[in-house]
Amino acid sequence: LLVRARGVLRDHPDVRDRLKQRFRLIVVDEFQDTDPLQGEILLYLGERREACETDWRRIEVEPGKLVIVGDPKQSIYLFRGADLEAYQEVVGRLPGEGERLTVNYRARPELVAFVNAVGRRTIQAPAYVPLDPSPDRGPGGTIELMLFRGLGAGEARESEAEAIAEWVAAGVAGGRFAAGDVALLLRALGEAHHYTDAFRRRGIDFAIEGEKHFYAAQEVLDLLNLLGAIADPTNELAVVGVLRSPLGAVRDRDLLHLRDADALCPFDAERVPRGLPDVRRLYQAIADLHERAWRVPVGDLLAEVLERFPLAEIARATFRGEQAVANVEKLVEALTAEGTTLAAALAEYRRRFGEHEEEGEAPLADEQLDAVRILSIHKAKGLEFPVVVVPDLHRGPGDAAEGPILREWLTGVVGFRCGRLRNRDRVAAEERYRRIRKEETRRLLYVALTRAKDRLLLTGGKSASETLLGMIVSALREEGLVLGEEAAQTLRGDGFEVSVRLCDQIEPAWEPPPVPAAAPAPDYEAERAAWVEREAAARRLRAMPLLRRPSSGTEPDLERTYRLEREDAEADPLSIGSRCHDLLAEMDLAHPERVVVAGEVATILRSFFASEVFREIQTADEVHREVPFVITLDGEVWSGQIDVLYRRGERWTVADYKSDRDERPERHRLQADVYTRAAQRALHLAAPAEFRLIYLRTGRAIRL
Repeated sequence: LLVRARGVLRDHPDVRDRLKQRFRLIVVDEFQDTDPLQGEILLYLGERREACETDWRRIEVEPGKLVIVGDPKQSIYLFRGADLEAYQEVVGRLPGEGERLTVNYRARPELVAFVNAVGRRTIQAPAYVPLDPSPDRGPGGTIELMLFRGLGAGEARESEAEAIAEWVAAGVAGGRFAAGDVALLLRALGEAHHYTDAFRRRGIDFAIEGEKHFYAAQEVLDLLNLLGAIADPTNELAVVGVLRSPLGAVRDRDLLHLRDADALCPFDAERVPRGLPDVRRLYQAIADLHERAWRVPVGDLLAEVLERFPLAEIARATFRGEQAVANVEKLVEALTAEGTTLAAALAEYRRRFGEHEEEGEAPLADEQLDAVRILSIHKAKGLEFPVVVVPDLHRGPGDAAEGPILREWLTGVVGFRCGRLRNRDRVAAEERYRRIRKEETRRLLYVALTRAKDRLLLTGGKSASETLLGMIVSALREEGLVLGEEAAQTLRGDGFEVSVRLCDQIEPAWEPPPVPAAAPAPDYEAERAAWVEREAAARRLRAMPLLRRPSSGTEPDLERTYRLEREDAEADPLSIGSRCHDLLAEMDLAHPERVVVAGEVATILRSFFASEVFREIQTADEVHREVPFVITLDGEVWSGQIDVLYRRGERWTVADYKSDRDERPERHRLQADVYTRAAQRALHLAAPAEFRLIYLRTGRAIRL
């Protein structure tokens, strides 16, 4: 998208001229995070009114048109293409004067002095600009350095996790700060479990923002299994998942009895052995909800699921506590937004799961939640916390440049790598990348240190020179502050002190957190008020028109739906039909030869691309794809998405792609009626648009 946008501005003077006239002033914040292409786009838009250069290097910027705000010390997005050379190149072309904003309104003066001491010794490109403390922030900032002697990286990480948890627990118990004041900033979240385990052992609540294991969280799997069983009670895998979860609490031996009795389906509750009455009740609840799943919007159904099953209560009682509850709520919100029925929502969610197998857990962003925040340094950029802990400072530098191609933006030189072979320009590009990566690592340290308002705790093991810890120790040494061998020592610098502790290996604390002797008495009045409110909401919802999807047909074909659901569950999350639809939605219709696919999808699309109806769409006067709609017809609310809507002359055509092998167009008459009436209403047509079913496998287009 950026390449094309740059190309439009560079190669089409009329477009550029219109945009230059339209935007009289352009203000760009966080400019240090831009990539070279974005820099070129800004130069084209900020060019002098009468000029029209195609080479960005020759552009003269209109005085007063571009306002750039950025801090090169915080440029830490090299992996996203951010390039300080682009920043400096654009800033260097701006006429006028620059202003430096150096006052730090966040941190206490001791922390500002410490950051300056480290920054001026580490950040060199560009040259470090010292910070000034705000007069509104009084003294009282503390810096602590905790080092682990004689330990390897793994041992040091486990020991520092225990020490950090102990430090946080002591600070909370002593009233120096609350758990919610603390942020733990990591280079990468892959090692976060060391710290979370230590927090759990001490009963310290925490929230991980950005952890990539949302789909693997047990509470998420349990809810997905339950919803899968409700959508399709014949899905044995989902049913067994529910039975094995805390909702079913079925032992392996009883699970075997259920299988032998052919009773792994909620429709077969009468086959459940007599000794398992709880399973019968569970089956009945699933069957009841399945009956309603086709008749109520997914949001209403999920609300009923949460009422009938103690999912939130179970999640709250687990080791993960509030994080597990937040994940349940995140999944419910996502499914509610994905579709109008449970089956549609789950199908869309499976498709998204195939595209994003790694997703962050639900952020516990409530400022009133008293929990330690655990997040990456990149995620923390722009944020501030009273207490900041930066562990794992002994972690080595990042990986070398990856990918077969490296391109130098300023020179245009391209370096290639094929296996172990590299051209000369690639060698030079990799050397430049290593230098840039080293400088960015120093800026990453600066970003981490400047998140703290009052307290800063730094921890690590062996301090190799290329690690963040090595940079800190080296900077302090250049300031005349040398670490001794004492277990406890204080380094006094210009305007700051660093309390240093040298530690040995710390064994995990295995004592579980204390459990209250008795639960507080239930608030029955609050429960009654909540029940009354839910009943009123339910009455309002029952009075609303039913939300339906025309593509599901007149009546749900239950047998066919069960079969398709099972196939979808067993197949690749991106089904054949979904992949065809996605490609057709995004491809360049003028160049079908550029679509690169293999296997069955390639066979299907070849047939379609050779068809008369595809040529008709290609040559249409207007083409719109993936057009969503919501329409009320006869008191019912219908929603859907038109695959392709195109106009030839005065005639509009609504088309729906089908990848089915079985061509039964009569099943889609209801869909045709709703889609064409939606198009008629949206386009203000005198008569309904024409509707076509396009069977991709044969290229046939059938009018309905």
